[in-house]
Amino acid sequence: MTPRPTAVLLVDSNPHEAAELREKLSASCRATFTSRIVSTLAEALVLLADARFDAVLVDLDTAGSEWAASLKKLQRSAPETSIIAMDGIEDETKALEVVRAGAQDYFPKERVTSAALQRILLYCIERQRARTRNALHSSVSQVLAASQSVPDTETAILRVLCQFLEFDYGEFWRLDSVANKLVHHQSWHLPSRDLRALTAVAHSMQFSKGQGVAGRVWATGAPVWVECIDQEPSMRQVRVLVDGGFNSALAVPIMLGADILGVMEFFGREAQQADEELLRVIAAIGSQVGQFLAGNWSRRKSSA
Repeated sequence: MTPRPTAVLLVDSNPHEAAELREKLSASCRATFTSRIVSTLAEALVLLADARFDAVLVDLDTAGSEWAASLKKLQRSAPETSIIAMDGIEDETKALEVVRAGAQDYFPKERVTSAALQRILLYCIERQRARTRNALHSSVSQVLAASQSVPDTETAILRVLCQFLEFDYGEFWRLDSVANKLVHHQSWHLPSRDLRALTAVAHSMQFSKGQGVAGRVWATGAPVWVECIDQEPSMRQVRVLVDGGFNSALAVPIMLGADILGVMEFFGREAQQADEELLRVIAAIGSQVGQFLAGNWSRRKSSA
């Protein structure tokens, strides 16, 4: 599988210097980079609200005298994205202040070579991804530890995973052992989106083993990443999903040992290629959720 290009947002008011940085990225032999150039912080914030970038390169001169506040604002807007600052001159004191303001790294852009720029970007992106994976595990563990009821916990898990994975909508399917079907149990979606029609469709559906993406996960016990919904033959209700603005999906088994207890399914607006490391992390979370459900059911039986 061809790796997904690394998406970089360049925030630089100097078009000549921005073009030079883009040229250095295009000369990469280690990775494929795509780049978007904006000249103001305001433009960058608008793009970050609607599109995913792996890294943001910010020219401190463009950010102005309030560059520290600007870096913090970018970090709040895109907490899972690497923020890297660049400057016209090398200043070790400023470099320390930049990192304290939330940036992953700092470099003098006139002196950086193409190879060094690529190395800085890839290192910072991987370090940020590792932090995100650790934070995701921690957040899921906190939700499970604070559990008040199974339905509330299921909804909270969907919310946490959607927020970390940047999906808009998630569903929790539980295995009905009597009917031998996956049945809809919970849904969560971004509050800013009206997805009642999609939730109503999910409520009316059930899956047999091997049927649809959720049924496929049930049959194989492995996560399924759908890079493009309208090209997935087993995806249910493709038209409803596409009309709702969704392009990608992820389905994860909820497991207890080798047994499937259910499936979590997520939908996002951007078509995106599978991230194998992230799939491993999500599979581990599916087992963590399975242990929680099994433990809860055991406590209910013992108290009955």
